[in-house]
Amino acid sequence: MKSNLKKQQQIYEKIIDAKKAAEILGISRSTVYKMVDRKLIDYIEYPDAIRFYESDVLDYLKRHRIKSVSNDIADTP
Repeated sequence: MKSNLKKQQQIYEKIIDAKKAAEILGISRSTVYKMVDRKLIDYIEYPDAIRFYESDVLDYLKRHRIKSVSNDIADTP
């Protein structure tokens, strides 16, 4: 049921191109295309273009975020 809801939400969601995805991710457009080739990021394939749901790009960032360690470590001698 959740996947249906996500699909319905994506219908009304902002679609972005590789240039905008690269800006959000802080990488080059060619790196975005490499990620697409390796199926590392979700994308939409049109006959003449690759597009992305903005939320999928943001989700990719969240999934690959490395959380900092606790401040407790900094306090140890």
